[in-house]
Amino acid sequence: MALDLTALTEYVQEQRLPLIHEATLKAKSAQLFSWQPDIKTSAKLNLLNTNVSFGDGLTCGFEDSSSQALSQRELETGVIKVEMKWCVREMANYWTQYQVRINANEGGLPFEEEFVNGIVADIDQKVEKAIWQGDKSSADANLNKFDGMLTILSSESVATASIDSASAYNSVANAYAAIPQAAFDRGDVAIFVGEDMYRSYVQELVAKNLFHYDPQMAADMEYFVPGTNTKIIAVAGLNGTNKIVAGSRRNMFFGFDESNADHEFKFWYSPDNDEYRLRVVFNAGVQVAFPNEVVVAE
Repeated sequence: MALDLTALTEYVQEQRLPLIHEATLKAKSAQLFSWQPDIKTSAKLNLLNTNVSFGDGLTCGFEDSSSQALSQRELETGVIKVEMKWCVREMANYWTQYQVRINANEGGLPFEEEFVNGIVADIDQKVEKAIWQGDKSSADANLNKFDGMLTILSSESVATASIDSASAYNSVANAYAAIPQAAFDRGDVAIFVGEDMYRSYVQELVAKNLFHYDPQMAADMEYFVPGTNTKIIAVAGLNGTNKIVAGSRRNMFFGFDESNADHEFKFWYSPDNDEYRLRVVFNAGVQVAFPNEVVVAE
């Protein structure tokens, strides 16, 4: 009896775009940045700076004293692929054999949903880390596909602040104090820290007991810096770095492309190889439009 793969094919076709979306856009930081879609490999961020100068309205003549400047910054993405394969027969030798028997006549990979969901979740975690720590010169294959925020900002003229090794609270306060007014003018300012630093920060708030700290307000690992309307946001991509990045979220861009035919989330049975195969191809990258409006504390 031939293997019926009809249901499997439908699964691939129906879920392709949603799964690409899950893999590329569910990283927390990607959701917090401005989006720059439809990038194949790179795209220009077209920037406009305007400086209006008031003239004396009681005088005659035309005064061209105001100015506008056009500039560009390049957002370069890395094209990434993930490939895996499974031999169902090999599973019969281990505890997975009960699923092999159950699926013997169904034409599907045992634990297919669990396998796919696990891959999507792990891609999400690795994209999150690359958003901040990506470095094309890195020996780490999961980090060298595109430059992350820390790498980009390390070569730019940014505002700086110091990290207090003994106090996450003081470190955040230093970063907040260094945020340029231009970032506040742009709006939607946030202070990004690693989850590790965020936990220390929260514990200091509790210990100080100065602001009637309510732990229910921080379940999503986001909390308003006391006395401000600026959020401190914990992101896994900064874990272990002991660094803080602060600025307008509107100034930080995440680039991607879901529409390109070269980008896919494909899961199929290969009869020639007698195995199931998965291929995920997508691209991702980040950029800052105005680095001088960003603070890096280290």
